[in-house]
Amino acid sequence: MTSSGNTIDDEDTFKILIATDIHLGYLEKDAVRGNDTFVTFDEIMKCAKQNDVDLVLLGGDLFHDNKPSRKALHSCMEVMRKYCMGDKPILFEIISDQAVNFGNSKYVITRFVSGSIPDERLYRMFVNNQVSMLRPREDENAWFNLFVIHQNRSKHGATNYIPEQFLDDFLDLVIWGHEHECKIAPVRNEQQLFYVTQPGSSVVTSLSPGEAVKKHIGLLRVKGRKMNLQKIPLHTVRQFFIQDVILLDHSDLFSPEMPNVTHKVQAFCQQKVEEMLEEAERERLGNPLTPDKPLIRLRLRCMKSADRQLQRLGRKTRPTARTLACRGHVTKDKEALEKGKMDSYCTVVSNDQDNPRALFSTINRLLRPSNAFPLTPSSALL
Repeated sequence: MTSSGNTIDDEDTFKILIATDIHLGYLEKDAVRGNDTFVTFDEIMKCAKQNDVDLVLLGGDLFHDNKPSRKALHSCMEVMRKYCMGDKPILFEIISDQAVNFGNSKYVITRFVSGSIPDERLYRMFVNNQVSMLRPREDENAWFNLFVIHQNRSKHGATNYIPEQFLDDFLDLVIWGHEHECKIAPVRNEQQLFYVTQPGSSVVTSLSPGEAVKKHIGLLRVKGRKMNLQKIPLHTVRQFFIQDVILLDHSDLFSPEMPNVTHKVQAFCQQKVEEMLEEAERERLGNPLTPDKPLIRLRLRCMKSADRQLQRLGRKTRPTARTLACRGHVTKDKEALEKGKMDSYCTVVSNDQDNPRALFSTINRLLRPSNAFPLTPSSALL
C-alpha cells in the first residue's frame, strides 16, 4: 500500500519535482506583470536543481497560449538550458516503448493525461467504458502507479468535470492539473484508495478566491510503494489579496437614507484597500524576491446583491425561515428607503415653497431613477 510516510534520500529513492499550470507568457506585454511567469518558472527549475531531483513533472499548461510568442519560447528554452543541460548522468530508464506511449493516438490515456479532450467528451467516454489504463502484467503489486490528469476537478456542470471515482483503483497517486487553487497536500480518496494532490498554478491568472491561496510546488519522494510529498512555497509569486464587503453588515455606518452615503462607502472601501496593502507589506518583509506591487480585489456587495442571494435561497426551499427572512429583508429596506425619501421631500418643499421654479426642478431631479442602492421588489421573490 502507498503511504505518505517518510522516505530516505538514497540511491533507491526517486525524487520528482511536481508543478502544474505555469502559464508562461501570461500578460507578457504588461508593463508591471510581464515577467512574472518567467521569473517564477526560473525559481521552480532552480529549486529542482538545488534538490537534485531525478525528474521535473509539469502537469500541463506550461504555456498560456496554444501558440506561444517568440519571447515565451526563448525564455522557456533559456531556463531549460540553464538548469537541465549538463553532464549529470540520468539514473533512471524508461523501459516501455515511447513510440507507443507518445506517438499512437489510439491510446486514450496519453490524450486525457495531456488534457487534449474536452471534459464533457471524456466524461462520456468514461461512462461508456471507452477509457482503459494499461499497466505492466509482471509484478503488478511492485509498481508505484502515478497518474497525471489535466481536466476540471471541480464540478462546473453535469458532465463538465471528471469525478475521481472514474479513475482506476490500482493508482497510488493522482497529480491533478488545470485547477489553479493550491491543494498540494495529498488527500486520500477513501472509495478508490489512492491519494490526490492538486499543486495549483504558479501565477495568478484570475482575481478569484482560489488564486489567493499561497502558491506551492511539491517535491515527491518515491521508494518502492511508499511516497512522501514535501510542499515548497514559491517566493517570486506576486501577492494577491481578496476580500468581500457586505454593506448590510455595516448598517450602523451607512444606510440609503444617509446624506453623502456614496462618499462614506468610498472612504470605507479605501480604508479596506489600505489595510490589505499594509498586510502585503508585512508579508513581504524579509523576502526580496516577492514583487513589490500586490494584486488587490475588494468585492463590494450592496443591498441588491444580498437580496439576490436570499432570493436564490428562497426559491430552493419552501416558505421556511430563509424565505421569510428574504421577504422581511426586502420589506424592511423598502420601508426605510421610502421613509428617507419622504423626509427629504418634506424638507425640500419647506425650504423652497416660495420659489416654485426651484421647487419643481429639485423634485424632478429627486424623482429621477437612481441605481445607487436598487432594491428588488418583494413581488419578485417567489
